[in-house]
Order: sequence, then C-alpha cells, then structure tokens
Amino acid sequence: MKLHTREQAPKEGQAPAEKREPHVTTHEDYLRFLVDSQHVYQAFEDIVKTREELSMFRNTGLERVAPLEKDIAYITEEYNLKRPSVGKFGQAYAEHLRGIESIPEFVCHFYNFYFAHTAGGRMIGT
Repeated sequence: MKLHTREQAPKEGQAPAEKREPHVTTHEDYLRFLVDSQHVYQAFEDIVKTREELSMFRNTGLERVAPLEKDIAYITEEYNLKRPSVGKFGQAYAEHLRGIESIPEFVCHFYNFYFAHTAGGRMIGT
C-alpha cells in the first residue's frame, strides 16, 4: 500500500498525491471517439457478415455503423466540425480484429466491445 496515496488507501497510503487539472472533453474529442468506434464496429459487422459460423450475430439490432453515421453527421453539422479520419488506435484494433482466426477469441472481443459500449456508453455520453 506504500504506492497508494492517502486518497486511495486512507489508512496505509504513503505516496504523495499529484495535483492535476481536470481534463475537459471537447466536441472534437467526442467526434474522434465516435469515428474510431464506427470504424471498429464496421470491422465487427464485416467479419460477422463474412463468417458463416457467426451468422447468429447478424441482424440482431446491435448493429452500430449506421446509427453512428447519423450521430457523426449531427455533431459535424451542429458544431461546424470537420469529420476527422480514423485514429491510429481505431485503425489498429480493427486490423487486429480482422486478423483473428479463432471464433472463441473473436466472440470474446465482440462481447467485450459491445458490452462496454452499450453499458458503459451511458457513462461515456454523460
């Protein structure tokens, strides 16, 4: 517990607490997040469409590419922003997904990504 601050471990924390300015998320930040997310969802949807073993994941209502396009269009118009290109992390993760051969491994990524964004997305949005 020596590595924790008093705020993290009130009884045992000994590390000095760092003072940080809170990060203020901008519309541009959120737009980049949406563009990267859409790119990754496109990879998931493409893989599900082309692999017969994943046919049970087709047309589930979880498809996100088209709804995200509406959100991206709205934000770019409403705040007069230019649509950014996909970032390096969105590109890298989509490429990683496309390289997965194992169905169980892919399903693990699918579940974690969809679950994180549907359940956690409520928090991200606020």
